[in-house]
Amino acid sequence: IRPETRCVMLLGANPQAAAPQLWNGIRALQKLGLKLIVVDPRGTDPALEAALWLQPRPGTDAALLLGMINTIISEGLHDKDFVDRWCYGFEKLVERVGDYPPQRVAGITGVPVEKIKEAARMYATNKPGLIFHVNGWEEQANATQALHSRYILPAITGNIDIPGSDALL
Repeated sequence: IRPETRCVMLLGANPQAAAPQLWNGIRALQKLGLKLIVVDPRGTDPALEAALWLQPRPGTDAALLLGMINTIISEGLHDKDFVDRWCYGFEKLVERVGDYPPQRVAGITGVPVEKIKEAARMYATNKPGLIFHVNGWEEQANATQALHSRYILPAITGNIDIPGSDALL
């Protein structure tokens, strides 16, 4: 995490317990206006201290992120210049996420429609943003699909390789 970061989304991660240095950085930046989104069914301390806490049913993370992608695209919150320059297959993505409107995603995940939209807006409009997940998240049955969605979010919002965002290593 860097001082430039304006939004952090934790996907099934509890840095307070597993990465205290990261958690301390998040807490310090929250005092300066950083928005924290926590996606975790459990009421961890980070979840309770987040600007927005989403509690999806276990195993529905991919659907949740597809609903966020749908919202970002349908509301025109994606970074059009970044997408045009660096993203291949955006038209196919638009078609695919059409199957995941927030209303349908709410039924799949148990997360209310307004929270899905709020998370999408918060992540897309508070740049640079950073998404943090850990290995446990990668052990779910649909991990490949969830990871695709996780990495699409920074791609369509231009949150890649700018200070305070996701880094390409």
